[in-house]
Amino acid sequence: MPQQDTGMPPADAAPAANLAPVESGIQALATAIVTALIGNEDESVHDALVRLLPSPLPVTVNNPSSLTIPNPLPISGTVALSGPVEIANDAGSAIPVSGTVGISGDVAVTGPLTNTQLRATPLAVEIANDTGAAINVSGPVTNTELRAVPLPVASTPTRGSLTQTTGTTTAASKQAASVNASRVYLQLHNPGTVDLYFGFGTAAVVGAGVLLRPGGFETFENSFVHTGTVTVIASDATAGRAYTILEA
Repeated sequence: MPQQDTGMPPADAAPAANLAPVESGIQALATAIVTALIGNEDESVHDALVRLLPSPLPVTVNNPSSLTIPNPLPISGTVALSGPVEIANDAGSAIPVSGTVGISGDVAVTGPLTNTQLRATPLAVEIANDTGAAINVSGPVTNTELRAVPLPVASTPTRGSLTQTTGTTTAASKQAASVNASRVYLQLHNPGTVDLYFGFGTAAVVGAGVLLRPGGFETFENSFVHTGTVTVIASDATAGRAYTILEA
């Protein structure tokens, strides 16, 4: 029998004409959801994410009055960003990073770093004359620790004027120089023709003490200078033998 036209669509016909405005509304809704999700008003980011949405948006129509929208919305692909991106919660401050971060190139370090900060164990220092055995250095290193032979140290010269004393011997020991606690230089000289014997802090005795031949001299300076009395006697115990003393 021919069917009667009732003006109503068949029960199994898809309401295609009615889905166009629905799909348009769903697309607008999806755009609004993306905007809410990313919280970013940058148009380039917004447009890039919207373009990633499936077109047309997958919508399941159960009946003309019920739609099912996937939640969360499936988004895939690569989003190209241009310009700096502000992280919403950094408020202009640095964001802590945990884990391992690779660093290449020069890195500026502020403030000195101690040996403990740089190394778990002290740095071994190889000394040239230690016969191949490394020496761990901690604290000041002495001259003896560095060298088998002490390093000569040049002293700063003391400048001043000399006091010259000229005299002659007596038949017995004679004091030629007095005690001088600040003495820094002392020279004994025999300008005569007879041997002279000098004593230090005690009486001069023939055959003991410092012997100066005719024309000879003895100098005390730098590391040791005698500050006590100096006595003199001629080898023949004769008076009138000349001597000279320089001191400062």
